[in-house]
Amino acid sequence: MRKLVLLLLGASGLLYSAGAWGQAIDKDKIWNDNRGAVVQIHAFGTGADGSRKPIDAGTGVFVSPDGYILTALHVVGKDDDWAKVGPDQTPDRHVEVTLLDHSGSPHVISQNAYVKVIAGVDLALLRVDGHCFQYSKLATLRPSGFPTLVAIVWGTDTVPHPTSTDLTETDVSKNGDKLTVDRIAAPGGYSGSPLFNSAGEVVGVLDNRFGDLAALAVPSTEAVQSVPVTGQGSGGAYPASCYALCSHPDNGIDHWNHEEAWTADSGWRDGGSDPTSYCATEKLKQESAHPGAVVTFEALPEDHRVQWNPFKHDQYRYSCKGVDRWEPVYVAARSPACGLQSQ
Repeated sequence: MRKLVLLLLGASGLLYSAGAWGQAIDKDKIWNDNRGAVVQIHAFGTGADGSRKPIDAGTGVFVSPDGYILTALHVVGKDDDWAKVGPDQTPDRHVEVTLLDHSGSPHVISQNAYVKVIAGVDLALLRVDGHCFQYSKLATLRPSGFPTLVAIVWGTDTVPHPTSTDLTETDVSKNGDKLTVDRIAAPGGYSGSPLFNSAGEVVGVLDNRFGDLAALAVPSTEAVQSVPVTGQGSGGAYPASCYALCSHPDNGIDHWNHEEAWTADSGWRDGGSDPTSYCATEKLKQESAHPGAVVTFEALPEDHRVQWNPFKHDQYRYSCKGVDRWEPVYVAARSPACGLQSQ
């Protein structure tokens, strides 16, 4: 089995991976498309030894609109790390989840997220109440070759931000099936951070520090079977109720604040003139008179009169009518153009 290493690159938004044959990854696009799906996680409660047990902050990512969050298991602790309470012997663990709102400010969306352990790996699937969360799609295949990836990390003392990385080959004998991230200090809070490929899919989750300037990552393929299928594509069609209410051009025009009818008459002209060309010219005049207006026109039936003088052409008369409309008022509706409602 092949082992992969991630090398950190610079801060440039658009980066190229030589091992991916020049395939570009846009760090800024990955960040903008997924910033609303990344969360900070705090777990606290009573430890197995009876002491109050806080755990340093970690990071996670929504992988379903229905409130499922993928993170590293040690971010929330194994069930055996906590005291058991109640007849069901539930771990005395509370998981707080913080999300960026539409203004970019962090706010807590849950203080008691449900925890599901993904067996055999350092991964956990959290669940918070709600059905309209922005989310990221999990890759169904391990990354191949040496593509550039982007990690979105949320440290304990920082705001979430993207970091660029490269995959390179290494030995699998020491760390099994995990990916390895090089040149990243992995300070507190980085565990559980998602790694994205150029398609914007999550290919791995930061797992643990590996030396002074490296970290390990669990491939996201280990979690694919654990995430419930929603039938909704990444960033795609949510129920209309998930979207904010707004007036937007994509929703259509309800009415216009201003509407003005007009007519034009060419007068009698010699044969050979073009009624469509005449009306099109009049339309341009209306558009110049009302910049930004939507101008519609209709060419009316032409008039024709025969000239009995053999030295003169037959004459035609053209007319058209139209309507100028400006300052549209758009339909107020819930639609993708309005963005998802704040959670």
